[in-house]
Amino acid sequence: MSDLYIMGDVYLDRPFRIDREFDRFVFNLEYPISAGGIPALNKVNLRQRQSYIEETFGNHPQAVCLANNHIFDFGREAFLDTIEFLEENNIAFFGAGTQENNFNNPWLYSCGSTTIAFLAYCSQETGCTPDSTGDYGVALLDFEKIVKDIEVAREQAGQVVCMLHWGEEEIACPKPKEVQLAHRIIDAGADLIIGHHPHLIRPFEFYKDKAIFYSLGNFIFPDLNLKTFWDGKYYQRKLIKKQNRRNREGLVVALDENGKLFKTMKSLQKKNIISISEHKAENQSEFLNGNEYADFYSRYYKNTRRKILMKSFMQNPRLPRKGSIKELLTGK
Repeated sequence: MSDLYIMGDVYLDRPFRIDREFDRFVFNLEYPISAGGIPALNKVNLRQRQSYIEETFGNHPQAVCLANNHIFDFGREAFLDTIEFLEENNIAFFGAGTQENNFNNPWLYSCGSTTIAFLAYCSQETGCTPDSTGDYGVALLDFEKIVKDIEVAREQAGQVVCMLHWGEEEIACPKPKEVQLAHRIIDAGADLIIGHHPHLIRPFEFYKDKAIFYSLGNFIFPDLNLKTFWDGKYYQRKLIKKQNRRNREGLVVALDENGKLFKTMKSLQKKNIISISEHKAENQSEFLNGNEYADFYSRYYKNTRRKILMKSFMQNPRLPRKGSIKELLTGK
């Protein structure tokens, strides 16, 4: 049994080349694979008619996380097309489905002498849009639900990995309340926490000898030039986003044949090539849990939001909304 590699967000609009082979791997599938469906209202909608997964990786992953804010971007039809593609290619999935199948949580992965249970959840703050019929959806990030799922998973597995799609995009530090929540999830029995969604790498820490990666960042996420904000008849906006270096970097977490964390690597997207290099994640527990972190985060957040608004306006010039003007002036 070979190692298992856990990657961050993946969105493929064409084939890419990776300069290292991965035999067994898991990533967050950030788009439905479908030619059908109706766009979700008033948001950025991601979709591809072709997966480009095998062309990029050379094989298929063991599983994909579907607990994210884009898997329902084209509703029930596109979601079910994606599930059909995954099942046809023997790719397991978790974090999305129905209440009856517990959103396909957990995915059980056997390795060496143990079994790992993978659970995945999406924060409503990310703008996840479940199917309007209510039949299908993503597992929402609810602490009490996570505790119950961990208890059940512990009956089937020796280790539990929680994948959390959370945090604000382009914000490189977790909110103090996210740090506290991660600790509570570890206290509830999780052995490893993997974060997605901010589209950049966030700090890493050990808490009670358990690893918490607040965000792995993007593994592959190309520049965007999309029509967005469907109002039921027409797209109202266009999103143009050129990914900067931080958006093109990601962490890869490697678990050994017994499911133990043994190293991290860093990925860097350069045009159509993903280069992989050795990397040692620095434990930033002292920084995240210091008495001054809350004050630091407040100042950091205000300054960063102003920069994001200015960059967004430069890339997508349009008449600013009142809320954006207020935030630019006050940082709130």
